[in-house]
Amino acid sequence: MTSKELIKYLQNPATISQADIYDVEQLYEQYPYCSAIAILYLKALADREDLKFNNKLKKIALSVYSRERLHEIITLKPEAKQISEPKFTPYSIEDIPTA
Repeated sequence: MTSKELIKYLQNPATISQADIYDVEQLYEQYPYCSAIAILYLKALADREDLKFNNKLKKIALSVYSRERLHEIITLKPEAKQISEPKFTPYSIEDIPTA
């Protein structure tokens, strides 16, 4: 799998074919602590209702940075175009109250 293919799958997980799941699984086994790859693999399993999904979910949920985000991604419908950006509210130093 090339880096361009990986980026394409990260941007739109619905494009992963059944044949590509094996490649994603190999990446996950090679880099088990990379949350993006782990979530992508889990999403591919969820979309295809794979029997491995429940066991992998238990393992991956322990190592991801945000279980809320994991749930959002997994429950995203396969026909959805792209995953939304994480919610982030920037603050400036002027927003900090002074005593």
